[in-house]
Amino acid sequence: MTPKHLNPDGSPLNPDQKRNLQLLADKITLLENAYGGDFFVTSGFRTKAEQQRINPVNPRSCHTEGLAVDVADKDKKIWDFVIDNLELVATLGFYLENKLYTPRHVHFQLRAPRSRNRIFIPY
Repeated sequence: MTPKHLNPDGSPLNPDQKRNLQLLADKITLLENAYGGDFFVTSGFRTKAEQQRINPVNPRSCHTEGLAVDVADKDKKIWDFVIDNLELVATLGFYLENKLYTPRHVHFQLRAPRSRNRIFIPY
């Protein structure tokens, strides 16, 4: 996976966002390879305007910093994989939104949530 997959619209990025998106692409690729299948990105980088439209409750989303990606997971196979491989998830530095809040995708982010829990409740 490349940063282009995470920013398909080619939104302008500042240097920090570029660096973050490259790091995210590298790490999600490692996880994707361990999973043994392709991930379908449903949401990667978001501009502040996109974030406001998608989730106005959380204007400081990791998506706006290039530190989060949502991956489609309708059959929950990816979720099952990450739960079975939490040590790898932690080694790569990922935090996950609780599946109860993201039933059709897995949200991966590289910034620790306030709770510091590997699997967290958003907001």
